Amino acid sequence: MECDLCTDCPDATGTTISAGPATGGTQKTIYHQAPNTCAQQLRAVTPQTLLLVVETYNPRANTYTNQLWKMKPDGSGQFILFALTQNGTTYSMGV
Repeated sequence: MECDLCTDCPDATGTTISAGPATGGTQKTIYHQAPNTCAQQLRAVTPQTLLLVVETYNPRANTYTNQLWKMKPDGSGQFILFALTQNGTTYSMGV
């Protein structure tokens, strides 16, 4: 099923991102999305920095927002770099 907005997809609340050693071992959940949040893309830009393109939905206002998040690979330091009201525009990290 193709969805125009990822938060509208039936399985949109099931995303979990885990990280672990490249040589094997225990993985740790670094991100699990809230029901109204959808991580669309994830990129490692340095060994200490991940960028995520995120879509959020506010059911009270019936609005969607595109956001760019920064966080560390261990899941700490989540920070929203920008948030723009969605007006039919989608964002991509171009990769």
